[in-house]
Amino acid sequence: NPTSPTLSSSEEPTSEEPTTGTTSTVSGVAATGAAMTGTVTLKDSNGTVLGPQAIGAGGTFSFDVTGLTPPFYIRAEDTTGTGEVLYSVSMGPGTGNVNPLTNLIVAAAAGVNDPADVYNDPGSHPIDQTALDDAVEDVQDVLAVLLDRKSTRLNSSHTDISRMPSSA
Repeated sequence: NPTSPTLSSSEEPTSEEPTTGTTSTVSGVAATGAAMTGTVTLKDSNGTVLGPQAIGAGGTFSFDVTGLTPPFYIRAEDTTGTGEVLYSVSMGPGTGNVNPLTNLIVAAAAGVNDPADVYNDPGSHPIDQTALDDAVEDVQDVLAVLLDRKSTRLNSSHTDISRMPSSA
């Protein structure tokens, strides 16, 4: 699902030591709802930058992060004219999707208004696993309230969506 808020694989270690041994990757999908067309760049916590590289079909990307130090900060830029830029973070090798929710979560986890601040200067705006988990939970809580309110409004207005005309 391209809009999944997955930021980091929970199955991978979250060590702050460089990855060693076998090849390690951070892979994901960059999407705004639809797959992004553009470029993606990854930066490790020491400031080493990989990319930019073209986002692949379906919004896919992958970086070899062998020897780099997590967490990994990801920046995806739409190059089709919108110029939209979205951010994400991966706490280690694994999945690092980029979408509007990850953008919000990065800002919340670092306590900033603009997630670009985190990508541009991760040393001044570090994100650890606890902050990331708290931010994900906060966003899920807000979305649950909003979705519950929407459901309540639909039910209280006696709207039966099964009776709405189709656009067929």
